[in-house]
Amino acid sequence: MSAKVLPQKFKPDYTKSFPYLTPSSEGPNHAYCKVCNSNFSIARGGKNDCEKHTKTASHKKLADSLKKNTTLLSAFGKTSSSPTEQKITRAEAT
Repeated sequence: MSAKVLPQKFKPDYTKSFPYLTPSSEGPNHAYCKVCNSNFSIARGGKNDCEKHTKTASHKKLADSLKKNTTLLSAFGKTSSSPTEQKITRAEAT
């Protein structure tokens, strides 16, 4: 008989490794990515699922776009943006 595998839960340590990830409103077995503005399951792999998400093409594309926009904003003297501005930037990047 095989051992029962318990679903992984979001741990505060994940935010230290991945500052753009936070606990999800979908429950403890999910993470929320601020870059992608999306939730994803971490139930099977925990931190490994976070690493996999970071390596997806869509996350890389959005992260690169955010970096470029931040660089562009800093060139014009604006170094930070409000959460609303960040959401608009993410929406425009897709």
